[in-house]
Amino acid sequence: MPPPIRMVKEMVAAMGGPQGQSFTEFLQLCGEAFNFIRRHGQLLVGVCSLMKDADIQDISGNSATDPQFSDRQLFKLWERMHMSMSDAQAAEHIKHLVNESVKAFMPQLMEFAHRFKQNYL
Repeated sequence: MPPPIRMVKEMVAAMGGPQGQSFTEFLQLCGEAFNFIRRHGQLLVGVCSLMKDADIQDISGNSATDPQFSDRQLFKLWERMHMSMSDAQAAEHIKHLVNESVKAFMPQLMEFAHRFKQNYL
């Protein structure tokens, strides 16, 4: 299962580590950006709903075999914005997702495989 956000330890190290000022600022900006998106959530979902007939696979799916696919995708988008949370709760939530992603095993394995291929194959 992929992590919620593509974030590996090397990215955090480049920002001065988990306690570094740059990483702390990054987490703060992630919270602000997430809350900005949430404030405009209805507009975002509305624009995406206009694209249901655009044959974009992740939005429209295969309407012939699953006519409800796009509605489920839009609902997932709405759910992921956690509109019932306060701004402070949402900012903490996104910070938690970033930290959880840094610790995820699969991206570390993928990074190792990529480096191995680049250096040895």
